[in-house]
Amino acid sequence: MIKAVLLRTLLPLVVVWFVLIVILLGMGVFTTERIITIAVIGGIVTLALVTQSWYQLKLEKTAADQDEIVRRRKAEYDAAIAAQLKPKIKALDDFIHWADALLGRFEYILHNHFNVRKCGKCNGSVFEVLRFNGEYTAYEVRCETCEKKSWFKASATLMDGHIEDLMGVDLLSISYAEVSDLNSDERKYINENSIELPTMFIPDEHIVYVREHKVEQHASRHISSTVKREVWRRDQGRCIQCGSQENLEYDHIIPFSKGGSNTARNIQLLCESCNRSKQASIA
Repeated sequence: MIKAVLLRTLLPLVVVWFVLIVILLGMGVFTTERIITIAVIGGIVTLALVTQSWYQLKLEKTAADQDEIVRRRKAEYDAAIAAQLKPKIKALDDFIHWADALLGRFEYILHNHFNVRKCGKCNGSVFEVLRFNGEYTAYEVRCETCEKKSWFKASATLMDGHIEDLMGVDLLSISYAEVSDLNSDERKYINENSIELPTMFIPDEHIVYVREHKVEQHASRHISSTVKREVWRRDQGRCIQCGSQENLEYDHIIPFSKGGSNTARNIQLLCESCNRSKQASIA
C-alpha cells in the first residue's frame, strides 16, 4: 500500500518541489524565513498529495474486494443452481423419451385395438379424435371430409396397460408442464448461460385413418403426430428461419396445393410471421 502511494505521488511531488525551488531561487536572497516558508508549503502539499493518493487507493481496494466478493458469491450461486438444474434436466429428458414412446403406443392402440371404419356418410377414411368415453372403451371422431361425428369402439376388452396409455396421453400436457416447471432463478441462469433445454411436441389433435386406404390419408392436409414429433426434434422446437420459439406452425416446404407430401422431409417449423412471409412470396 505504502509503495503504491509513493509511486502514485512521486511525479506530482517532484513537480511541486521543483516549482518551489524555482520560486525560492527567483527571490534572490535565501533567508531562513523564506526557506522555512517554502519548506512548510512543500510539506503541506506533500502531505495532501500522499493523503489523497492513500485514500483513493483504499477506495479502489475496497471496490475491488467488493467486486471479488460479488464474483465469488455469483460463482457459488451459479454452481448451486447448476447442481439444482442437473437432475431436473435429466428428469425432463427422461420424460420426453418416455412420452415419445407413449405417443407411439397410443397411435398403435387407436388403430389396432378399436374398430376404425369408413365414414358412414361420405365414405371418408381420415378422422380427428375428439374424446374418449369415461371407461376408455370408445372414442369419438370427426370425419375430415364431411365433419360427421361418430364413435369407434374397442374391438376387444382392452388390457390395463392399454387403458393406462390412453389415460396417460390425456394427462400428457399436465405432466409435461409439471416436469418442465422451473423457478425464476433457474430460468434466469438458463438464459444467461444459453442452455438448451430438451423440448417435445405434444399434439393438440390425433388423426386416425382406415389403414387399407393409406392413399386417401395422403390426400389429407393433416400432418400425423409421428411426423410432427420428428420435425419438432429435428428443428429443435424453433423457427428454422429466425429461431423464434413463439407461435410455431408446421409448414409444407413444397405447398400441399402443389403436390407437397406430409412426410418429415417436406415439413418444417416456421413461426407465424415467417410462415406468412413465405406464403406472401409464393402468392
